[in-house]
Amino acid sequence: MPTHLSMVLMAAIVFYYVTWRKSNVEDPKTIDVDLARGMINGIKGLDERLTGIPVPLVLAFIKTESDFRLNAVSSANCKGLMQLKDSTFTWIQTDIAPDFPWTSNNIFNPIDNIAAGMFFIDWLRKRLPEKVAYIQAYNVGYAGYKRGRRARVYLSRILANEMIFLYPGLN
Repeated sequence: MPTHLSMVLMAAIVFYYVTWRKSNVEDPKTIDVDLARGMINGIKGLDERLTGIPVPLVLAFIKTESDFRLNAVSSANCKGLMQLKDSTFTWIQTDIAPDFPWTSNNIFNPIDNIAAGMFFIDWLRKRLPEKVAYIQAYNVGYAGYKRGRRARVYLSRILANEMIFLYPGLN
């Protein structure tokens, strides 16, 4: 089990790597898939609780939610790569994963945004174990899903994107 100091050091290394790589991407407001994959693997190395979420699924969420745009903001005021609301981001940092070595309180920080999104997916998965349920709940909210709201088009996009990241030769 890594120590808190080693987790913080790993987060710093990943953050500086991300900052350096981001400056070398054609559009500085986006990241490429390999960089996102590296970030996710770096985050997974920081906290074993995140390892249960497959990297291709997280990449599918990022592709569907923000198309890898770092500063994406939706009409519903969801932000960052994983398109989280400020209140959800804060709730995850303070209540769901207070011991996680967050690098900032900035919702646009790609590492923290992805980690928060992964914690949120994990939280949903524990309450809605069926994959189709927790994917849709990510989009309509847990309470919305429990009230009967569904997001079938969103679900199909996530699953299609997951297949592309599982089997890169498909696209």
